[in-house]
This record gives sequence, C-alpha cells and structure tokens, in this order.
Amino acid sequence: MAYITRNANIVLLFLILISATALVAATVFFQENFDRVNKAYESAKTNLAEINKDLGAKQQALETIKSELTLKSAREEEFTQQFTSVRDERTQLEGENKQLEQVKDSLENELDETQSTLQSTKNSLEATKGENEILKKDLATEMANVVKLKKDKDDLTVTLASRNSKISCLETEKAKPDAEEGSC
Repeated sequence: MAYITRNANIVLLFLILISATALVAATVFFQENFDRVNKAYESAKTNLAEINKDLGAKQQALETIKSELTLKSAREEEFTQQFTSVRDERTQLEGENKQLEQVKDSLENELDETQSTLQSTKNSLEATKGENEILKKDLATEMANVVKLKKDKDDLTVTLASRNSKISCLETEKAKPDAEEGSC
C-alpha cells in the first residue's frame, strides 16, 4: 500500500503541480488578456473621447448650419416677398408707362394739330396784316381825300359866302333903282 500511497502522493503532487502550473498559466493568460483588454479599453476610451469631441464639433457645425439655413430661409422668403413686390411694382410701372406713352402720343398729336392750327393762324394773321396794311394805306388815302374835300368844302363855303354876299348886294342894287351900279 505504500506503493499506492506513494503513488497517490506522487499523483497528488503531480496534480498539485499541474494545478499550480495551470493556475500560474491561467493567471499569466488572464493577466495578458486583462492587459490586452485594458489596452483595448483605453484605446476604445480614447477613440470614444475623440468621437465625442468630433461629435461635439459636428453638432456645433450642425447647429451653425441649421442657424444659417434658417437665416437663408428667412432671407429667401424676404427676397421672394421683395421679388414679388418688385415684380408687381414693375407690372404697375409698365402699365403706367403704357398709359403715359398713350398720353404722350395723344399730346404729340394734339401738339401737331395745335402747331398746324398755329401755322394756319399765323398765315391768316399775315394775310390779315397785309389786308390791314392795304386798309391803312386806303384809310390814309381816304383821310387825305377827306382833308382835301374839307378844304375844298371850306373853299366852296368861302366862295359861296362871297357869292351870296355878292348876290345879296346885287339884289339890293337891283331893288334900289337909284343905286349906283358896280358898287358890289
């Protein structure tokens, strides 16, 4: 039995040695795995920190882009309103321009008619001035004739008065038989 006890002790020793070796190997294996997992964890933690940092930057950029997009949308809406306003104003101004062109054409036609009327009036005035000059000359001639006729009338009146007085004197002489002849 001593052989079995000795064999059993050897087997036990061998099992203890195997267990100790397995424990040391497992410890070393787990230590290596722990170091590898720890490095992987640290690497993942570093990557996660960088990703968080990038995510924060991207979120900040996204917020900036979002605010710019909101601002651009507001500006686009404002520009759309301004464009609509300008387009409406342009349409209104084009309508007013057409009306003003029609008024201009009407006024130009009226101006042409007025100029034509003015020209005919000027021509008529010139003709009237010519007639007026002729009438002035005729009037001056007639006034000279009137003056001449007045002078002739005055002369005839004087002659008539002188002859009437001579006739009166002759009649008086004739009525007086004893008057002297030739005294008149």
